[in-house]
Amino acid sequence: MILSIDYNKHSYRVKYKGFLNKGKGFEQSIKVIKDNNKNRRIENWFYDFLNKYQEELNEEIFDIAFSSTRHEIEVVSDIVFRFNKDRKVKVELKTRELEKSNLIKDFKSILTEIKQKDKDDVIKQYFVEKNLFTYLDKIDKSEAQIVIAATMSAGKSTLINALLGESLMPSKNEACTATICKIKDIDGKENFSALVKNENGNIIDEHNDLNADTLSKINDSGNDKFLTVEIEGDIKNISSENISVVLIDTPGPNNSQNDQHKEVTYNYIKDSNHKPLIIYLLDVTKLKTTDDKSVLEEIAEFIKDKGVSTEDRFLFVLNRIDDLDHEKESIETIIISTKKYLAETIGISNPKIFPISAEFARLCQSNQTGKLTRNEKLALRKYEDIFLPDADEEYAGIDIIKFAPILEKDKESLLKNLDSKDRLTQCLHRSGISALQLHIQKYIENVHETELGHDLLSNLIPHFDKLKNQVQGLTEKEKKAIKEDIKKIKKSEKVLNSKLEILTSKLSEISSKNNTIDKLKNRVEKDFGQIYTNLRDEEATKSQAYRARHIANKVIQNLEISLKSSVRLELDYDLKKKWIGIINIIKIDFDDFINDLDLSDKATSILSNDFHIILNSSNIYRVKTRRIVKTGEVEISTSTWWKPKSWFSFKKEEVWEIRDEYDLNKIYNELKIPELKLKVEGMLDNVNKNYNDNVNLYIKEGKKIVNTIESDFSQRTTPKLLDLQNNITEINQKTDNIKYDLQNYLEQINKCK
Repeated sequence: MILSIDYNKHSYRVKYKGFLNKGKGFEQSIKVIKDNNKNRRIENWFYDFLNKYQEELNEEIFDIAFSSTRHEIEVVSDIVFRFNKDRKVKVELKTRELEKSNLIKDFKSILTEIKQKDKDDVIKQYFVEKNLFTYLDKIDKSEAQIVIAATMSAGKSTLINALLGESLMPSKNEACTATICKIKDIDGKENFSALVKNENGNIIDEHNDLNADTLSKINDSGNDKFLTVEIEGDIKNISSENISVVLIDTPGPNNSQNDQHKEVTYNYIKDSNHKPLIIYLLDVTKLKTTDDKSVLEEIAEFIKDKGVSTEDRFLFVLNRIDDLDHEKESIETIIISTKKYLAETIGISNPKIFPISAEFARLCQSNQTGKLTRNEKLALRKYEDIFLPDADEEYAGIDIIKFAPILEKDKESLLKNLDSKDRLTQCLHRSGISALQLHIQKYIENVHETELGHDLLSNLIPHFDKLKNQVQGLTEKEKKAIKEDIKKIKKSEKVLNSKLEILTSKLSEISSKNNTIDKLKNRVEKDFGQIYTNLRDEEATKSQAYRARHIANKVIQNLEISLKSSVRLELDYDLKKKWIGIINIIKIDFDDFINDLDLSDKATSILSNDFHIILNSSNIYRVKTRRIVKTGEVEISTSTWWKPKSWFSFKKEEVWEIRDEYDLNKIYNELKIPELKLKVEGMLDNVNKNYNDNVNLYIKEGKKIVNTIESDFSQRTTPKLLDLQNNITEINQKTDNIKYDLQNYLEQINKCK
């Protein structure tokens, strides 16, 4: 029997038919689906499901029929391909593509319409009372962040200009980015405007008609400061009709003028809440330099810690591909070499590498608007000679698209236009920028928009269904069923209490252990071990001593930045996941209890909606977080686990003697390395204790919800069902059009469920 799976990209709902319906013998497979159903996107768990299903089926050849929208089919096809390769089995995937819908647009339209109703409208009053118009604000404020990161002079500004379709970012042969530039897409805006803000977020300057010269001056003034430039304009080559696209130009992390530059990059790397797409630029002419290594290692550690689901957040752009001698060295060879370097030296497996020529892409777009200088026109002709085919010389040109890590169907689409009569299209395709733009666009649609749509659906649907139940009233058949339901509910108290005891035990078993803390402790051990190794020589030369001291300070500086960003972002996200996990355990067990009661559809809908509304309102931000401040040690007495700026805030005095030989052990002691290591380890212990305290606080809060269910279920549910008829009759007499409006809203939304 073939296994059939239907998956909804918006609700994450999974429906299945086949062997799994028998239940017996497929407990682990069903558990994977049950644990993830409605909670996580399919790419985050389907490989694990295949593992369990193949083990329980005990067959090496089997079929799966999968129905979903195009992107989800492509994702699952890729997972099946990898699974077949890894396990040496043959899973045949048969697919059925479903129509794609724009859920965010539908919700925005519905919420806007309700908000514009008269103040005495029943639906509007309900939405105001429940504070549901905040979801309209959430849609308007949602952003898809695209972060461009690179070391100095890798071509970052040029790449951003190519994505913008405008030469806005100043390009120099030095560390030209000393500020953070955030470029927000405003479709149709004819020029670029900017607000310049200082470190405290205060506006210190504004420009209504921004250009590269002005931005260059702002950047120069920010070399010894920490400025942010918030720009608005039309990003021609990337867009979204549902959420705002923000292109972020980060300071070069190896720019020594300001230590905060690397911290900015690390913060974006570790931001699992906003999930920015990180595009890390590598210069093909300067691969394997130490400048890139520390940031790449940070990315590798993050991917390793967070798993496969994080890999898609990181792209590697191999820039200046035009500088290769293509008759001696192929693009394919360079990509293989880069993958090997990233995998073996850095620890990044399966990197997505996009070969491009950002300058070629920039020049051919600027040429369309007639904004090229004479030298730029000469340069463009040189690029065209390299990339475009020449029939007279029997030269095929350079096809970068075939090396791009995009889906085969997307490659086919781009390749059709590779030799387009439209010269701009041909140039953009051959420069590699078209493939990169396509991947960015898909990431925005399939990650940012999908997750926002899921959030709207899971939080708002229970309210719409609740209103519908209140307004529609009960048929005679439903009235009889409700009477039977009330009897079942009254008889279910012992069963409920037993299930809630089991649920309470499950919550008690939740571990407060945190892998991030263990990772940070290992990092401290490794980095201080490196410092110790570098400072062991008792008879070093003066230059060796200075170099050893420089390396020690560099390692400490990088460790400080890494720990700050991890504590502030990773642990916060881990706590949030812990709370969501607690809520999901309660949801799953309560839904199972309701299903076991075998109530009528109407009663099940009423109880489930009420319960989900209560749980959705019990968010992590309403749980008081206990913060403990360590006291008693003068040098770090105000250090706190959630604000780690003071972790390294003690004075390091370096004492040097003028002599022919330098004892690096003395430098080791003068830098107070052992004391520093102990203090950092102490702070991590404090962080770990606070994390455990907060997890226990969340478990306690989860148990409170369980106790509320136990004490209130029968008392609250029975009167609510009994009073249902009276309430609805009163509402129906006042408003005949409410049912019509709600029906229209639900028809719009339900097509996405």
